[in-house]
Amino acid sequence: MAASTVILAGTVTDPPYFDLMRTNVPFLRFYLAVPRPTTGQDHIRVVAYGKLAEAIYPRLAPGVGVALTGHLQTRPRAAAQ
Repeated sequence: MAASTVILAGTVTDPPYFDLMRTNVPFLRFYLAVPRPTTGQDHIRVVAYGKLAEAIYPRLAPGVGVALTGHLQTRPRAAAQ
């Protein structure tokens, strides 16, 4: 496995957002509540593109359990204004 490979299991928290990018590539975003022993749970933003986004979108709804494998990508937070 690559250094950034993650395996998550949790529950979808909000209705998923599905749209087309400017390049007409399907885009799906949803939030996954992942249980943590110390903090209760973390809410992780999950993004899928292309055929995968189209395939899983009809199956997602708040409360649905999901297990996934992917890679972790982070970016700096913008300063509060």
